[in-house]
Amino acid sequence: MNSLGFIRKLKAFVRPCPALMAASLYLAVACMAAEAPSVTLTLQQCVERALAQNSDMLLARLEQREAAAQAQTVADPYSLRLSVGSGMAWTSGFPMNVGGSGPSLVNAQASMTLFDRAQRFRVLEARERTAASALREVEQRRTVAMEVARLYLEAENLQKSQQLADQELQSLERLAEIRKAQVGEGRMLALDLKQTSAELARARHRARQTTTSLQNTQESLGFVLGMEAGARVITASENRLPVDVPANLEQATGIALGKHPSIERNELQMRANRYQMRAAKSSHWPVVRLISQYSMFSKFNNYDRFYNHFERHNGQVGASFELPIFTGKAPRAAAEQANVEEERLRRQDFDLRRRVVLDTSKQFRDMEDAKAYHELTSLELDVARERVSVLLARSAEGRATLDELEVARAEEARKWVEFYRSRAQAELAALELLGQTGQLLGYFQQ
Repeated sequence: MNSLGFIRKLKAFVRPCPALMAASLYLAVACMAAEAPSVTLTLQQCVERALAQNSDMLLARLEQREAAAQAQTVADPYSLRLSVGSGMAWTSGFPMNVGGSGPSLVNAQASMTLFDRAQRFRVLEARERTAASALREVEQRRTVAMEVARLYLEAENLQKSQQLADQELQSLERLAEIRKAQVGEGRMLALDLKQTSAELARARHRARQTTTSLQNTQESLGFVLGMEAGARVITASENRLPVDVPANLEQATGIALGKHPSIERNELQMRANRYQMRAAKSSHWPVVRLISQYSMFSKFNNYDRFYNHFERHNGQVGASFELPIFTGKAPRAAAEQANVEEERLRRQDFDLRRRVVLDTSKQFRDMEDAKAYHELTSLELDVARERVSVLLARSAEGRATLDELEVARAEEARKWVEFYRSRAQAELAALELLGQTGQLLGYFQQ
């Protein structure tokens, strides 16, 4: 029996007891996590999967659908409404109303708003808010893509660090064996051996922390991708395209101000608010509605006895006019609320633009710093690799000890770890700048 079948039987058995039911649910989640698969994906594949099935993305799409449905509801009065029914009834005496009209075999009614200035502005307002909701989804896509990139680069760096940690451990273990032999021969103090053992223990602790961080990051990445509980994502070996960032800070700031979804959404909200204000101010305009009706009468309802002329087929088409005279205080209050909201949105737009400039400047400088640090770690790695090469040559000539060689190898492994970490930081900083300038999703679609 698989775990799912066992869980179903366990839930059926413990259903009468709430405490056992809670325990069974915990066991179900644990079993699912134990059997959760691991999948190897590239960065682009992770972004595509997250955009398709991430929970926040699905909620953003539902919000957009809800906004579109609300806009259709607001525009409903301009749609033609047609209803067909029957008011059949047996009549004794004078034919009276059935459902608002005389008794009839068939009754059809049609209505539609022809002119309503206030409602028209409400429709335009709803459309602008629907467009703003779509931009909220765009912003959520950028947020999810950035979160995936951050977790992926961190997992990729930790995978490489884990491999290098094993190399460092091997070098330190060989170094400990060499110094243990040297202490036995009396050529080294016991203190040096203790220091080597402490360094080896620190390296093992770092390796353990790296493994734990790697597992946590892989599971977090699987969660963001919308995978089942406990599923882990392993980063694939790939040669990604270089990140093409704006050439300078002025260019980056200009692009960010022109494409930032928060600014565009705020502008749409301001336009919607203006339509709301105009709708409130149009409450005194007349409203014109189309009215039409058709009825099929029958003689057994006594129409021919109480009216001079009997007509089986009856219809009328016309329009109703409604002219508000006293509209009360509500429209003026609604206009004042819209005015206050416009002032708030203007202030928010001012702060948004300042925030975009500030964040873009910070991210551009952080990217430059990350690139400079990556260049530094690259130079330090070259020095460490060259030192190992020199010591290997000297060791072959008998001019360098194995002790020195293993120390150099351990140092080279640490420099590799710093190199990969700085490379991930530089790439992440460049992607964050692309996210700020609205170019992140375009990069992943190349």
